[in-house]
Amino acid sequence: MFEKEENGIFKNWMFLISDMLALQIALIIAYELNGSIGSISIDEHYVYISTGCAIISFLVVFFAENYKSIDKRGYFKEFVSVTYFTCIVFLIMISVFFVFKISAIFSRLFIGIWFIISWIMVYSFRVTIKEILKTTNKYHKCKKIMIVTNSKYAKAAKELAEESLDSNYKVAAIGFLDDCNKNIEGIDTTYSIDGIVEYVRTHLIDEVLISHVSYSGREELVEQLLSMGITVHYNLYNWKVNHPHATINTLGKLNVATACNNSISERNLFIKRLMDICGSIVGLIIGIPILMVVIPIIYINSPGNVFFVQKRVGKNGRIFNLYKLRSMYMDAEERKAELMKNNEMNGLMFKMENDPRITPIGHFIRKTSIDEIPQFVNVLKGDMSLVGTRPPTVDEYKQYELHHKSRLAMRPGITGMWQVAGRSEITDFEEVVRLDRSYIDNWNLGLDIKLLLKTVAVVFKSKGAK
Repeated sequence: MFEKEENGIFKNWMFLISDMLALQIALIIAYELNGSIGSISIDEHYVYISTGCAIISFLVVFFAENYKSIDKRGYFKEFVSVTYFTCIVFLIMISVFFVFKISAIFSRLFIGIWFIISWIMVYSFRVTIKEILKTTNKYHKCKKIMIVTNSKYAKAAKELAEESLDSNYKVAAIGFLDDCNKNIEGIDTTYSIDGIVEYVRTHLIDEVLISHVSYSGREELVEQLLSMGITVHYNLYNWKVNHPHATINTLGKLNVATACNNSISERNLFIKRLMDICGSIVGLIIGIPILMVVIPIIYINSPGNVFFVQKRVGKNGRIFNLYKLRSMYMDAEERKAELMKNNEMNGLMFKMENDPRITPIGHFIRKTSIDEIPQFVNVLKGDMSLVGTRPPTVDEYKQYELHHKSRLAMRPGITGMWQVAGRSEITDFEEVVRLDRSYIDNWNLGLDIKLLLKTVAVVFKSKGAK
């Protein structure tokens, strides 16, 4: 799944919120310092200027793209950017107030105080947020990119990529198509089509950039990469791209032709993430009272940790901790090996009717999907989405064939096409893969909403749950 970058406002929505909040806080402080009101209260004048400021600041960001490359700005460049942003907002605001004859009610001193405080607040908020996000590594979960090239151009291709790509990307590996495995300090290398494909299958690689290559076997490589759901970029110079789904894009400063199974715009990605945050908050609000009732019963049934934490594999091979209520006895993982002969699934997943490892209360919380309530925390953290594909275990992932990895092209979800199609009623792993691929290849916001509504119906009917 290729995430197309459009307007930085959606990618950096946190900075938009912080800027708007900073201007509103500055407005309150300016009112206090100017003595217009004795305490924070809403009067007619305050409503005018507060509403106007919010609308104008949003429009300035939207049309001026003030957050472009914000992650690369140093303190001085941020100083210049904040000065530009604040001046534009205030010039437009004063002009609008003048036209509508609102400016007469505000003194020049008040406007001056508000401007200075706004500049300080906006600058402080931006710098603080960048530092916090940089420290917690949440600003950008860097996309891992592999460069495919010929050994002769390895150094040039690497330097070009590092110079041209923005901080969203990190060069994780280099693959050579000419059977010459050169050592490059600090970066994994591999060679040949088979070696490159195997590396991508077993490692975390989000996208592949083919650069400085004129090799007849590259189309074979691209087809195998696409079968794994990997987005492939061609560095354009004397290239002829024959793939039917190829589009022209920019990758940092590079002009590339991009081949992928599907793409998602930055706006839709923003809306999907917003749905995840809102939905997970609502889910936790509804779910926490249920957990308070169920958790003591789980402990009485089987003393021990009531939460089950397991390593799962997320988008393109990222490992994360998945949270669930424990529905099995404490020794469930140790007993799994002896029960494998009773596996009802054809393929890599394990399913067994009347699994003896499940506790009495475990059958109930699985049937009602109560055990999945803690996964709303995974959604809030960004490891999962409300709707997506089922996240495999690490053991399952290690056994994946090439086409299996394609189901990891999107962030895994609490629900998805597999869950609403019958969950435990499906006994063929290849059918699970087919459903997940169908979801990824045909993704749109409407499909997510449709699957969420179907999930509610499935949970109430307890359809397919075991």
